[in-house]
Amino acid sequence: MKGVKDAIHFDKLMVAWGSYKKRLGKEYSNVFYLEDRHSHARCHNEMLKAKSIVVMGGTFEAYQTASSIREYLDSINYRDVQIILIDPNVSEIQQSFGLQISNAIHE
Repeated sequence: MKGVKDAIHFDKLMVAWGSYKKRLGKEYSNVFYLEDRHSHARCHNEMLKAKSIVVMGGTFEAYQTASSIREYLDSINYRDVQIILIDPNVSEIQQSFGLQISNAIHE
């Protein structure tokens, strides 16, 4: 992330949300671009192998993605997978509803 010098560790899958698609400078085996049904299937299959999933972004869409992933994994009894939301800025949730609600949602 721009301006963050500490390494962000994750074992399998990162989902990044933004207003435009930007490809990374090189290819990584655990970074996926959701562009078509084949890329969606690859992402889904990797998600089932992950111990932790990082969703980057603080938009309502990022929160919805994290929530949907959690709900789906719980429905198939994959409750040990950790879902992590990362955003270097104040999230839309916190801006709209305040820190207390934001913390409750994260929990």
